Amino acid sequence: MSEKRNREIIRMIFEEGWNNAKFDNVAAHLAEAMTFHFRGHDIPDSLDNLKRLVAGWRSAFPDLRFTIEDMLADDDRVAVRMTMTGTHQDTWKQIPATGKHITVTAMMFFRFENGLLVETWEDYDEYGLYQQLGVLR
Repeated sequence: MSEKRNREIIRMIFEEGWNNAKFDNVAAHLAEAMTFHFRGHDIPDSLDNLKRLVAGWRSAFPDLRFTIEDMLADDDRVAVRMTMTGTHQDTWKQIPATGKHITVTAMMFFRFENGLLVETWEDYDEYGLYQQLGVLR
């Protein structure tokens, strides 16, 4: 797989999957068993888990939108710096709807194997998100 193709797949995952909750094209690019790395935890992942995650976020932030600001690719890896925006309109992580608009930065790293996405690492400004929702000062 080319670096260009890997970048196209990541862009499509965010545009179709996260921004539009459509997974028909996304499924073909995900390994059956994936690993999601988040803050020291290695979590088994799958298309079904991704759909549930997207549904949870989009339920709380119906206008959720990811904008890729920077993307770099090297061999089988892609790095992305992005901005997430949305309006908190339903309960999220036991926080009742606040009606507040959020803008959160995130960085993600992806690894492909045999043309399929097999690993994801994520770090986002969760503290900043909680501040914007009024939970933390």
